[in-house]
Amino acid sequence: MREQKIHDVDKITKIKFKDDYIDFPFQKNIHQLAKDDYIDCLIGLMEKEEREEYASFEDMINGKFGKGICEKFLIPYNEKLYSTNLNELDANAMGRFFHMRM
Repeated sequence: MREQKIHDVDKITKIKFKDDYIDFPFQKNIHQLAKDDYIDCLIGLMEKEEREEYASFEDMINGKFGKGICEKFLIPYNEKLYSTNLNELDANAMGRFFHMRM
């Protein structure tokens, strides 16, 4: 068997937000946003109402991440990605594929 070369590749994923790029995932990198957007996201995080159970995927992300992060990125991105209203998806629909930690 011939010797194989294995290359390590560092994946760099960016999100275009307004006129700039921030690192993925959005919810972990809000500190890279413009001041006003950053403050909106922080306020949403402070005002969020986390619960044990949620009615839908949209309800769950609002409860976990707050209004700012959801309205600025999570809702538009995921509705485009899954081509559906997030209120029509089960709260656990994304399972291990969704970055839940901040």
